[in-house]
Amino acid sequence: RIATRYDKLAANFIGFVKIASIMMWLK
Repeated sequence: RIATRYDKLAANFIGFVKIASIMMWLK
């Protein structure tokens, strides 16, 4: 099922965005 792989990719992307936002905020 492609949805599962897409969901995992989306979750990883959201996690990356959150980390990037925190790093930018700490600066």
